[in-house]
Parts: sequence; C-alpha cells; structure tokens
Amino acid sequence: MGGRFGEGVEGVAVDPAGNVYFCGATYSADFPVTPEVFQANYRGNGDAYAIKLSADCRKLLYATYLGGSAADASRTVAIDSKGNFFVAGNTQSKDWPIFRALQQVHSGHADGVVGKFFLK
Repeated sequence: MGGRFGEGVEGVAVDPAGNVYFCGATYSADFPVTPEVFQANYRGNGDAYAIKLSADCRKLLYATYLGGSAADASRTVAIDSKGNFFVAGNTQSKDWPIFRALQQVHSGHADGVVGKFFLK
C-alpha cells in the first residue's frame, strides 16, 4: 500500500469483523485515498495517514492523509466498541488540520496529536 515515494506503517488494529486498520507516514503525493475523506491531498514534508481495509485485505474501505506543511506521522491506532477509528502521533506542522481540538494552536517544535474518525 503506497505511492511513488516512501511509506511506513506504525500502528495496526483489527475490529471484531476482521477489518484491518493501520496508520503511519507517507512522502507520496499519489498515496491512494478514498472519496469523501478528511484530507484528500498531500501537504508536504511527510504526512500521516489512516487506512481501513476489508477483512480479506482486498478492498480499501477508507484512506486519508493527515497533515500540514511540515513533518507529520501517525504512530498508533485503536478501534473502540462503536467502531470509531482513532490514530495518534506527532506533528511539526503549524498548519495541522484542527477540528474541535482541545488546543487550537501548535505550541512547540513537535506536538502530539489524536484523530478520531467516525466510519460506517
């Protein structure tokens, strides 16, 4: 799973139905994303990503970038009992995408981040 440049996988989880979730970092502007995702485009210098695959790993159910203009990576993934998909990692981007955040600004060289996806 990947694009023209390097990708790395950091976190992996499996839900009760056997669907596979994983996250990491990509340097590819052509990384495969699915329609109607949180962030469809690569923003540069390494972006985090979040992916959901079918139980047989043959169908890409959800894939999105997460990041700003500096280095970003998702490091771990978890699925809750309602099927919500969480990723956590770090960002150096002052323009990290923020939605309903506890902290509204980037505060240092690198900040920890958590994202929650409400998937069907």
